[in-house]
Amino acid sequence: LSFFSCWTLVEAQKFFGSNKVRTFSDLGYVCFGSKGYWLVSSIYFLNQAMTGVGYILFFLTQLESVIPNDDDHKIALIILILMLTPIACLLRSMKHISYL
Repeated sequence: LSFFSCWTLVEAQKFFGSNKVRTFSDLGYVCFGSKGYWLVSSIYFLNQAMTGVGYILFFLTQLESVIPNDDDHKIALIILILMLTPIACLLRSMKHISYL
């Protein structure tokens, strides 16, 4: 499905011109008008949101297997998160640490 979607987008760019079709939302607009644009944009947004939620759930499951679920470890985890949050805010872009 991924290959077919990308192939469809490339063929639409060839047919309609690369200035008119650059994203899947543009392709939805060209093919089905404004309703197609909003439908494709909504599906794309839901896809990205569900992928993010799935990643967070996977990460939390892995974290539970590493850190036991008791009060001493919860306090240490909270302190660790509070210490790492400012660092994460300063590193808005990975370009600063990409060489690592």
